[in-house]
Amino acid sequence: MKRFTLIGFCLSALLVAALSGLSASPAFGMEVETVRVFEKIFTVSPKSGTGANSTFIITKDGVVVVDSGASPEFAEKVLGEIKARTDQPVRLVINTNFHADYVFGNQAFRPNSDVLAHENARKNMLGKSGYPQRTEFKALYEKQGKTFSLAPPNQVFQTGMEIYPGEFHLQLLHPGRGFTDSDTAVYIKEYRLLILGGWGNREAIPDLRDAYIGDWIKNLRVLEDLDAEMIVPGLGRVGEKPIMIHMKHYLLELKTHVVKFIRAGKTLAEGQDAVEAELKKKFGSWKHQDRIRENIKKAYREFHLPATSMSSPGGGV
Repeated sequence: MKRFTLIGFCLSALLVAALSGLSASPAFGMEVETVRVFEKIFTVSPKSGTGANSTFIITKDGVVVVDSGASPEFAEKVLGEIKARTDQPVRLVINTNFHADYVFGNQAFRPNSDVLAHENARKNMLGKSGYPQRTEFKALYEKQGKTFSLAPPNQVFQTGMEIYPGEFHLQLLHPGRGFTDSDTAVYIKEYRLLILGGWGNREAIPDLRDAYIGDWIKNLRVLEDLDAEMIVPGLGRVGEKPIMIHMKHYLLELKTHVVKFIRAGKTLAEGQDAVEAELKKKFGSWKHQDRIRENIKKAYREFHLPATSMSSPGGGV
């Protein structure tokens, strides 16, 4: 099999939310819609807007897929969209994090395609963090008489990587922790295109259960400095740079209001309703409103730190 030249520096808590979405549309039988981002770059999304996007890039040496989706069924639909546009085989799948709706389609592309991700994505997929996702989804699959195989990455990188598939130059960026400890953004400088993965949704409240909120805010600022105009979010429609800015503002608002009630000496129970009301003033139209209260709890745990823990994730209050 022809391989690309690689140049590089070589859930438990998600379960309830992820699987409730997986058993619904994106995992089993959901319709998809495909958007042409550029001439050879396309993004496939669940029509319901629930579930991660999958983007494919058609090169002269084969196809690169960024995120395989929430299930083998979704991935098969991505393959159908690819085959409608090219006879080139899929050579490489990039997983931008380890969460179920980004990686459970991997098996549809193996063994003919390599799977590449940050080393923490592979570790979490195979380890304790990914165990509930694997076992519950496998059980759902077996009830339908199907076989599920995780198909974890067989290639990993640490701090960053550059790959040259055909005529394209893709920069795989891992500025640090954010949505998870394994997040990768894919930057195509020539197109001023940034594929965000878990770094940012469009008008959808993120699930923060594996997140590092303080680090996420800091590292989104790093990604904002890139000369990117077109943005493919993890969830939601393709758009422009405000997608990243709005995601950062949600996290900043969450942190600001939570830190305010912590400094006022209030408990989580005393402050949670007020913070939820404040967040809904600005983000009440976003999808997944049910996540807000859990996100407040997550922020409270991260930022309610003693003075000796100021160097811990989130940087204290």
